[in-house]
Amino acid sequence: VSLRPMPGPTRIRGSLFAGFCSMQWLHATLNLRFSMTSHTVEPADLLDELLLPVGSAVRTLRQALGKVVSATEGSYQALFDPQLPGSLSVEERLQVALHVCELTPAQALAAHYLQRLDEVGAPPETSRLTAILDFTRVLVLNPVEGDRAALERLLAAGLTVVDVVTLGQLIAFLSYQ
Repeated sequence: VSLRPMPGPTRIRGSLFAGFCSMQWLHATLNLRFSMTSHTVEPADLLDELLLPVGSAVRTLRQALGKVVSATEGSYQALFDPQLPGSLSVEERLQVALHVCELTPAQALAAHYLQRLDEVGAPPETSRLTAILDFTRVLVLNPVEGDRAALERLLAAGLTVVDVVTLGQLIAFLSYQ
């Protein structure tokens, strides 16, 4: 996939910002092969189980639009897949998920991600993890501060461009949840 660099101050290390803005780039880069037609809709996904009571209007609407449930579950499975390309570990991704849920607050989802994190073990406390969680806090609480300097701190902490894009997509997905 070829992206043209964006002109002016938004150009960050090639086309990093353009990568954030392009879901097509993310799928091509991470080699995610999710097709909404290839997944069957389960009676309930994580959001249905944790947040939406049986019979609620929102749950009924989501189930009627099976592609919404399928796409949400597919994104969840892809973002927490141990084989996801890049160096963001499952443990780091689950720690980010827990952090987002604590910041928003979303207690039911936080309990889910804490349970998953307990199963795999917490990531070691490193300057890399601190940079990841700091960036997460910024995007959740004050996204306008997720600027060039914030992105460069992630790169300086050892994340690759693929990792930064994955982290941004993960935070966006968790915000949707």
